[in-house]
Amino acid sequence: MLPVYRFRDGFSTLRKNDEMIETCANLLHTGKCLLVFGEGNHNDQLSLRPLQKGFARIAVAAEEKNNWKLGVKIVPVGLQYDSHGDFRSRVLVSFGTPFLVNQIANPSKTLQENIDSLIKTTADSFDPLILHINPDRV
Repeated sequence: MLPVYRFRDGFSTLRKNDEMIETCANLLHTGKCLLVFGEGNHNDQLSLRPLQKGFARIAVAAEEKNNWKLGVKIVPVGLQYDSHGDFRSRVLVSFGTPFLVNQIANPSKTLQENIDSLIKTTADSFDPLILHINPDRV
């Protein structure tokens, strides 16, 4: 488990994320897998929250480190709990179609364009995997 530092943790802690991203990129380089919760938070909302950029930064860093030839895949996984607040609730785990990072992001784009593209592609891939309930209608 590796920490991700947020602005609310203090501005000076944000620089520690560079080390965490480098560590994760090295793990991917050696063939390891990572589990990342892309929303970066949790609550009782029954819809996908905006994805944060950490997972995309890790994926881009790993590909850049390997001249965009590593073949990092993102596998979207949807989790749907039978009763979110109950201990030992049943959970439905749905695996989406994996996609290659270097087919979405590439060296001809800026870092921000790559991050935005990966976030959008990943968010779109969650649609068939999770239940969406508009919080304004509950």
